[in-house]
Amino acid sequence: MHPLGKLKSVLLIDDDGADNYIHRIHLESSGLIETVHEFLYADEALEYLQASDHEAVDLIFLDIHLPRMDGFEFLRACRDLKVSRQTEVVLLATHLSPHVLEQIAQFPEILTSCSKPLTKTCADDILKFVLQSNRRQSDPALTNTTETQAMVLPNFLA
Repeated sequence: MHPLGKLKSVLLIDDDGADNYIHRIHLESSGLIETVHEFLYADEALEYLQASDHEAVDLIFLDIHLPRMDGFEFLRACRDLKVSRQTEVVLLATHLSPHVLEQIAQFPEILTSCSKPLTKTCADDILKFVLQSNRRQSDPALTNTTETQAMVLPNFLA
């Protein structure tokens, strides 16, 4: 097992099957996730989150531009479920327009954004960051250690 542990559950929401395939390979090969749940549509992921029997979700990789329900509509619906306040989100995009950047500012649960397709390095860096952050939150004694000080995650958009 990795010294930082593992995330139990990660959602991958993207309507591009080829990108999902690449993303899943990178996420699963990290060895830092127990389960990746993949959805082509945000409304299907929302139905999963509304089910009372789903496991807690540690992280969501979310495409912004989706049919039926876009990424921001999904995040607003998650707020109603009180999901997104406990779960960090990584936006996946090919580009970010000024309008999208304005919307991102309204969602503190958005951790960072990454260019599509997600690279192995980007996936690993994000997963390690979230695990370190979770570890620091669960053990206050770690807050001032060199290992966890000044953790900053860059924006991975090229």
